[in-house]
Amino acid sequence: MRKPIIGVTCSEGDEKTTIFVRKNYLESIMDAGGIPVVIPYNGTQEDYAQLAKELDGFLFSGGMDVQPFLFGEETLAQCGAATPDRDDLEMLLYKEVMALKKPVLGICRGIQMMNIAQGGTIYQDIPSYFKGTLPDGNKLSHSQASPGRVASHTVDVASGSLLEKLVGAGSIRVNSFHHQAVKDPAPGTVMTGRAKDGLIEALEIPEYGFWLAVQWHPEYMTRDTNTAAALFSGLVEAAKNHGI
Repeated sequence: MRKPIIGVTCSEGDEKTTIFVRKNYLESIMDAGGIPVVIPYNGTQEDYAQLAKELDGFLFSGGMDVQPFLFGEETLAQCGAATPDRDDLEMLLYKEVMALKKPVLGICRGIQMMNIAQGGTIYQDIPSYFKGTLPDGNKLSHSQASPGRVASHTVDVASGSLLEKLVGAGSIRVNSFHHQAVKDPAPGTVMTGRAKDGLIEALEIPEYGFWLAVQWHPEYMTRDTNTAAALFSGLVEAAKNHGI
């Protein structure tokens, strides 16, 4: 039986001569029954159109900050380094993926990029600009000190959502490694996961098919936590069945 092939976006090394993807993204896809392939930088629109057509699903992975000009803002002092080549790759690829309604999962930077591509905005730095607190008035940590396999807070899952279908009702425990997050959800997207301080942790486009983006890093937890593995299984299953 043919396994679905999942395209994975990559990061750029500090010396600008390498690209890389952490192996836990790739392992999570393989464990779910898919075959991952890395999408290169500096392709043409035609290259990404061909990849969008020939691959079965796509993972927009975590990484460096998105260039603020892409969502109409100046770069603030707390924003990290941008990677314009990656921004170009993902914006071009995303357009082609959406045109074909291929299954797509976004993780961390992925939720931010997908929201921006759809017309939304992000907080350039959560500690500086997001004012939400826990019910007792304390601040929630969105950049944990513990390893990735350790959960640090919960996410409330929206009833009737794709996320609920994958991970179950109620709330789930997640890890947290980000200083940016969705601010204004893009038109057409729906918030389907929220942290206890009110920060958006998951978005969907209900009528799309499989379009899901999350702020946490499930790839660190897939071999320990069923709710993490379920996100990759959902992507691979949707990619297997796309167009049938």
